[in-house]
Amino acid sequence: MQHVAIILFLFILAPNVAVAGNYIAHSCDRNQNQKDLNICSFEAYKNADEILNKVYQKALDIIGDSDEQEEKFRASQSAWIKYRDLTCAFESGPRENSGTIWPLIMNNCMLRHTKQRTEEIPYFFQEWDYY
Repeated sequence: MQHVAIILFLFILAPNVAVAGNYIAHSCDRNQNQKDLNICSFEAYKNADEILNKVYQKALDIIGDSDEQEEKFRASQSAWIKYRDLTCAFESGPRENSGTIWPLIMNNCMLRHTKQRTEEIPYFFQEWDYY
């Protein structure tokens, strides 16, 4: 439910920002107000998520025809997504208690975990030869 709230919140902000391709035409490298920080942190998370999705797809390609390994990998990714979402919901706390900084806290948590998972997935494949 919190995921839906985040997405709805950001779509409310979206009309205030010009979108060009995959990049927001919004300066994230200058002094900003809270709304700008929230938007930039969300964009950073979404970019990291796109990279993770590419790494995930490459992993599925490497797994190839091994249905058993693919099933395990997909299950591990689903479990990781649940872990990330619950961890970030806990870390950011109740939105109603955090005010306008809540999206920034949530987005930064999602970004951190997404980057970690992106680095973790290739490690699985480097180690497979040793088992």
